[in-house]
Amino acid sequence: QDAHQIHVVMMGRMMTSVAALCEGHNVFLSDTDVVFYRDPIQYTFRETDMMIAATRVKPELKKWGGTFFTDHPDQYFTLNNGVVFYRSNPIMQHFVISLAEACLKSLKGPARQFDYDQGFLQKVFNKQMVDAKLTLGPTSKFSDPVTYRLNTRNLTNTVGECYDCHYGTLPWPSSTVVPASPHNVLKIGVFPLTRFTSFCWAAPGFNESVIESAHALRRHNTTDWGWGALPNNQSRVLYTHANCVDVGAKGYDRFQKKRKWFRSVKSWFA
Repeated sequence: QDAHQIHVVMMGRMMTSVAALCEGHNVFLSDTDVVFYRDPIQYTFRETDMMIAATRVKPELKKWGGTFFTDHPDQYFTLNNGVVFYRSNPIMQHFVISLAEACLKSLKGPARQFDYDQGFLQKVFNKQMVDAKLTLGPTSKFSDPVTYRLNTRNLTNTVGECYDCHYGTLPWPSSTVVPASPHNVLKIGVFPLTRFTSFCWAAPGFNESVIESAHALRRHNTTDWGWGALPNNQSRVLYTHANCVDVGAKGYDRFQKKRKWFRSVKSWFA
């Protein structure tokens, strides 16, 4: 109900991630309003330092993201910390420490602004990526057009495909990483861009689609959901995210609005 309380929770999550990464543990973070239909860890690239979700947003929300994707040059996306995998290594450890420091400065610095929409972590993260001029290219060019399997040794994962994923790198200052190297780069992958649903851009029938997917899971039906399917009728839906359900509401009303949505789609989450 109090934005400051939410800030404490979000910074607690950030600092817990820092501690775990610096102790040598990989970290996977998920918002509580994400429902997974498949194991997301199987989609993470072994060669990346980070794997993150991305959600397209309207231009008026560009402070939340940027035009990162080379195959969507005019579309704004926010790199969404609501679904993110961090791999423990020196570059990633320093990145999350610097992210935590930047978040604290945004909340406590002289130029701070009250964070009414409680999105400081995502905004700071995306600003760092925009300032670093991050570009992300499609992995479809490394995928077989018929089987959708990855056909490069430079990007591999457990599931063996990620045709609608993206990948990019950006230089990371060598003086800040131990061991120092002039070749230090931060390697970033993006989870499937089309095989998830988000309330931020939900089309008519979104709720019905979510309900149908739940019924399909109960029937142990993994191929015929009526949405999110590949041309060969193989469904590969990864997750649905109830972000943006609460747009326009503030404080406690945000959580009430989201709770009502979960009930409307008969979600087990409620």
